[in-house]
Amino acid sequence: MTTIYKQILIILLAGLLCWQRFLHHGNEEQATGRAVQIKEVFCDPNDPRILVNAHRGDWRHAPENSLRAIRNVIAMGADIVEIDIRKTRDGVLVLMHDATVDRTTNGQGYIHELDYDSIGALFLRNGAGIITQHKVPTLKAALLAAKDHILIQPDYKCTNCLDDIARLLKETGTDDQVVFGVKKTLRETKDFFGDLFHQALFVPAIDGKVEPKAVMDEFAPVDPQAYVFKFEQEDASHLEYMTPLQQEARIWVQTIQPHRCGGHSDDLAADDPDQAYGWLIDKGADIFLTDRPGLLLDYLRKRQLHD
Repeated sequence: MTTIYKQILIILLAGLLCWQRFLHHGNEEQATGRAVQIKEVFCDPNDPRILVNAHRGDWRHAPENSLRAIRNVIAMGADIVEIDIRKTRDGVLVLMHDATVDRTTNGQGYIHELDYDSIGALFLRNGAGIITQHKVPTLKAALLAAKDHILIQPDYKCTNCLDDIARLLKETGTDDQVVFGVKKTLRETKDFFGDLFHQALFVPAIDGKVEPKAVMDEFAPVDPQAYVFKFEQEDASHLEYMTPLQQEARIWVQTIQPHRCGGHSDDLAADDPDQAYGWLIDKGADIFLTDRPGLLLDYLRKRQLHD
């Protein structure tokens, strides 16, 4: 190759590298902006947009709690992803709902009795029980996959692992995009979460076992951005608090099972979304924990309630 051709090739390669860096920088800015924007909407109860929380990620099209399940819901435009966390025998935090690996992988055994090397060698099963090429992700890998793209709701199944979760949140720079549901008193919540209490979003739970006004009065000093409402019957008495409260905080409902939303669940939505999602929206709901994020997003976009 002559000298002149070498120089031309070097110039072209340098130009290509600069262009790739430009695109990467642009994508980073866009991703960061989206996470910030979701949090701003979450914290503004007067914003008409409704937020979608994907339960265990996109588990209908990828193994639950897998990196692919997280990336899928990011790509479809979900706002929050709920993930389950457990700890291995050697102290590694992994994504897994069950206490054992039996249902969701090709292995067997309790997670707390297995080292991460053993769990990391397993393959995840999809929703139909078929073994896939996907592996059990660590919490750190999951946080990095979600970083800047989407809010994260950790459902920690392990005991005494909150310090490890907090450390990883800080290490990955995701401690400002995390949402915790709480069933404790305000004092218990502050004591339990420690320094994380001042960084994360916290959503107190209101169900048929508690007096709604008592919960709202207790948490009023910290001005929660949302409350989780859970109810078995559509005429449950505490539903009367949802619409008035909507002016002060977001109303979070769970449509993953009929007994959590008065029968107006995701399964009903597959046949009649107006009777499921529409009914709940009319009652004041504006955050949905769902097993059908794609279906819900399509419905909300048709009603101009989501970007």
